[in-house]
Amino acid sequence: MARVVVRYSEFERYDIQRDAEVVRFMATTDGGSYWAEVPSANSAAVRRDRAAFKERVTEFIQAGVYPKEVALG
Repeated sequence: MARVVVRYSEFERYDIQRDAEVVRFMATTDGGSYWAEVPSANSAAVRRDRAAFKERVTEFIQAGVYPKEVALG
């Protein structure tokens, strides 16, 4: 299996359309980026969503899914 390097990052911002603080998780590879945006209700929810995002991205990479938005719900 080929080795894939992934750079994870996250950004917090205020979403005027949702009227809420949100966190955007990103996983950048040489083939593109996977991303998800979720409300940042509290730190426990952000930790749970971060772990779910990383797990889902790992599954996508192993399955050869082209980079895209990741649904966490």
